[in-house]
Amino acid sequence: MHYLKQNKRLLWGFVFLFPFFPLGAQEKEAAPLHGDYKNEIGIDFSYFFSLLHTSEQSYLVNYKRHLTPRHAVRAGLSVDIFSKEENGRFVNFRLGYEKGRPIASWRLFYGMDASYRFTQSNRGGYLTHCYGMEPLLGVRYNFNPHFSLSTELKLNFHYFAYHDLTTFAEQSFTDEFRVYIGSVGMIVVSYHF
Repeated sequence: MHYLKQNKRLLWGFVFLFPFFPLGAQEKEAAPLHGDYKNEIGIDFSYFFSLLHTSEQSYLVNYKRHLTPRHAVRAGLSVDIFSKEENGRFVNFRLGYEKGRPIASWRLFYGMDASYRFTQSNRGGYLTHCYGMEPLLGVRYNFNPHFSLSTELKLNFHYFAYHDLTTFAEQSFTDEFRVYIGSVGMIVVSYHF
């Protein structure tokens, strides 16, 4: 008889506690994964290390909006208003798309950016507009769900239009098309939210 009473208590305890088991499981599943964060903002730290900053195509502030875990739109911006070397203005902007493949804590990605760069030198008296298309290949390492480190390599197709502001002659405008590798030395630390 004592055995039956003990089994009944165990059975009632199980029936009473059973509804709470799924709630605990839902709380654990609610913890976000790397792909659950839709926004990512990053700073290119190679700007702070002059030895590593070897390309003007590296952007100081970077933003990504993840549409799905594999697809994202991206933007980048660099602005230099009071440059000591040129005493002028420099604005660099890009907008693009990337597709990635996560492998454990790593993410390999590729994509394409469209870019525009404006440079005006007060000392040299020139104005430059640069329009570009930049296919890219990159890699990212996720330290945890909120922080990552990434770098990428681009092949730049750029059209440059130069205007000499010191003369009104017909030769004041020149242009050229260049193909070159960019973003070498880019080190972006990103926060995901």
